[in-house]
Amino acid sequence: MSKRKVKSGMENKKKSTKKRALNEVKIKLTQISRFLSNKFEELFTNNKFTALVTLLLAVVLVQSIQSVGNIALIKQVSSQIRGREVTAEYDQDKFVVEGIPKTADIVIFGDEAAIQSTKTTKSYGVAIDLTGYGAGEHLVNLDVNNLPANITAQVNPSKVRVVIRTKEFKVFDVSPEIINVNSIEGLSIENPQLIDKSVSLKGSEKELKRVAFVRALIDGKAINSTLTEKREGMITARATVVAYDDQGEKIQNITVDGGTVEYSVELVAPKGKPINTLNSVFIGNFPDDKAIKSITLENEAVTINGVESETAKVSALNIRFDLKNVTTDGKITGNVEMPAGVNLMSITPEKISGNIEFGPALTTEMSVTSITPKNGDSAYNYAVEDSGTELKILVTGTAEQLALLSDELVSVTVNVANLGEGTHNAILEIEGSTLYRYRLNQENLRLRVTRA
Repeated sequence: MSKRKVKSGMENKKKSTKKRALNEVKIKLTQISRFLSNKFEELFTNNKFTALVTLLLAVVLVQSIQSVGNIALIKQVSSQIRGREVTAEYDQDKFVVEGIPKTADIVIFGDEAAIQSTKTTKSYGVAIDLTGYGAGEHLVNLDVNNLPANITAQVNPSKVRVVIRTKEFKVFDVSPEIINVNSIEGLSIENPQLIDKSVSLKGSEKELKRVAFVRALIDGKAINSTLTEKREGMITARATVVAYDDQGEKIQNITVDGGTVEYSVELVAPKGKPINTLNSVFIGNFPDDKAIKSITLENEAVTINGVESETAKVSALNIRFDLKNVTTDGKITGNVEMPAGVNLMSITPEKISGNIEFGPALTTEMSVTSITPKNGDSAYNYAVEDSGTELKILVTGTAEQLALLSDELVSVTVNVANLGEGTHNAILEIEGSTLYRYRLNQENLRLRVTRA
């Protein structure tokens, strides 16, 4: 009995000691917690600490924005390039290819710096690879070549349909043609002769059928560039051969066997030719209530210089006088006009003066007996529909000039170029001496065009 009481007392004593220890720990923890709480409160109420925290947060925010900006800078962009020339790879000695576009549009993709560099260097191109293709119709890809590794591209059109034809040969007569005839100062190019009178042309059957004539182009500039001394004599060189269709257009898909032909020409001092027929041409309005009574030129002739074959084409020259600001009788100066379609080295003099005299303006009527189509096509017939109104020309001039007027001096024309079958509203034009002024009582008419 006494042992049990002793044991129970010892256990109670241990429990009491343990409880006191726990209470002491709680007290210590509470004190530490209050201490920390007070310290944090002191920090967050301290202005310097708050500013420091704000600064750190701002730095973190700026870094975040820069990171997003850097991502935007390296994102992919695109740029369109229009009208890039298209090249084609094929055996040009064996084939003719139709359907290759002259240009294509490209869209390139990459980062902005790479795109700018690519557009600046222009090392890329659009190509069609027809290597290995034979005669016939083919649907082929257009590819962009020579692009940097960090650039991709799309091309429009991405595919085209081409027709490949086998080249054929045909022999044509060739004749010389001198171009840039006035390129050699003090000398003219005359008497062109070709060593070969015919050439072999290579092309598709379709293109060869288009050939209307073939010319060997003797270039005065090329001759001049080879001269070490400008003197009269014989020159031998080679001329480029060009084939033309019946409209005078160069046929592109035709090649010449050998490419050029040998020719010879003579370089001679130009010969002068006097032109005694000088026609006065007046532009601009007559002075009020006046017309041209007469003009007397100070020069009786003009001298033209050039290749004899060219000067032989000229029998008359026009002197062009501008009536702007001319209101009274007196001296007037005009320009000698170079005749169209003629290669002359010079005209002497280039300007001519004359004495002009005006008189009272009178107006008379002329009946139109015929209308002449201009620039017509032999495949069509042209007929004027009756409008019910008699066509008349009102002619203004001096009494002296009107006395010389005749139907042969005035004509009414209509330009029928590009008019196809059907009925058209056509504009009338008057051609005649500029000593008069003309006006029609109706400026247009109905014109019927039918197949011949």
